[in-house]
Parts: sequence; structure tokens; C-alpha cells
Amino acid sequence: MLKHATDVERAHAYCLVRAKVAKLMEIAQIDNNEEVLSPATISSTLSPRKKLKSYTTQFHDDTDLGERSSNMTIAKRARRELEIYLQLKLTNCKCLNDDIDNPLLFWKEQEHVLPNMPRLAKQIFSIPTSSAAVEREFSSAGIVVLQRRININPSTVNDIILIRSAAA
Repeated sequence: MLKHATDVERAHAYCLVRAKVAKLMEIAQIDNNEEVLSPATISSTLSPRKKLKSYTTQFHDDTDLGERSSNMTIAKRARRELEIYLQLKLTNCKCLNDDIDNPLLFWKEQEHVLPNMPRLAKQIFSIPTSSAAVEREFSSAGIVVLQRRININPSTVNDIILIRSAAA
């Protein structure tokens, strides 16, 4: 993978992919917890007794040990999933032997082996449903660069557009 990249670029790309996959795993875990605690199940069960807090809780860190260990397992799973992907023999895939150049078919085929990487691929390969944000940027650039301001330095134009987009 990444044939023409240097080792540093490859390591950076792998780090970014691991972070994205870990983020997707966290989101999936949160979604699963919300499904378990749906309003129907909460209303049908009795409310549990409140747990009394110790006076030393104000000195505790924001992340407790259980939270830290679950994040660690998510990071390990993300690393393992990327390693499995890197060790795949891509010549055996059905979708690569076809004349179809659709990477989403490859990820659909690999979904049982790599449960989170296809979600990342869908995010990367998806097409935005609206071009409003892009049109807004071009519109603001058209407002900044008028006939009277035709000789503005490009870096100045970028600065003006950045300030206008931050103010909006």
C-alpha cells in the first residue's frame, strides 16, 4: 500500500487511519449504548438508587480507569484492524477481478473481516449531497475580488476570505 510514499508519509497515513477508525469505533460504541438505554427500556425499569459521591471525587481525573481502558482497547482494535487490512492479499478479491472500478464494492466484500474500515471508506468516497458550502466560498471570493481590487496579492485575498468565513 502507498507504493510511492516515503516511510514517514506512510507512518503518518497509518496513524491518521488508526485515529479515524478509533473515532468510528467510539461513535459505534456510543450508539450501541444509546440503543440499550432507549426510552422504552428506561421507563419500564425502576430507577436505580443514586450512588453517593465521595468527598474526594473533586480530586479525581476527568477520565476514570474504566474509561481509559476502554479507549485503550478501542485503540488496540483500530491498530489490529489496520494491520489486518495491510496484510490482505488483494489479488483474491472478486471485485478486483471484475472490470468494475468501484472501491465501495471492495469494501462491501471486506465488511465481515474489517467491520470499521468500510465505514471510513464510505466517508472518504462519499459525495456531498449539496454544493452550498463550495458555492458560498466562491461567492465570497467573487465579492472580495472586484474590478477595482484586481491587483490584490493572492495571500491577501486568502486572508480576507478566511476572515469573512470566520465572521459568518
